[in-house]
Amino acid sequence: MNIYWVYDLPIWLFGALTIAVTVAIALAGFYATRKWVRRVHRDGHSHNDIVGSYLGAICLFYGITLGLLPVGTWQAYSDLDAKVGEEASALAALYRNVSSFPDPKRWELQADLREYARQVIDVA
Repeated sequence: MNIYWVYDLPIWLFGALTIAVTVAIALAGFYATRKWVRRVHRDGHSHNDIVGSYLGAICLFYGITLGLLPVGTWQAYSDLDAKVGEEASALAALYRNVSSFPDPKRWELQADLREYARQVIDVA
């Protein structure tokens, strides 16, 4: 089964479909287990303590996940910054090395290096 069609959807449509499918699954689970839960819990006391425990656990996991998202983003940014710095220093070193070549080749190689740098900055 090929699910790559999901990547072709606009973001707003993907978000709406995700929410709709999640709500549909939640409602189906609610209606499917409703009679069973009433049969298991025959007494009429409130179940707020159970709901509170589940809500607390869900909020804890959500908070941990939400806290780790900036850490992952910062790590990816730091890795990318290091790679860009390495490529820039390699390009600068190559440009300095080419500067010692004789005149006709030096201009050609420096122009190629400038064009490569512009291509990387503007396009890539």
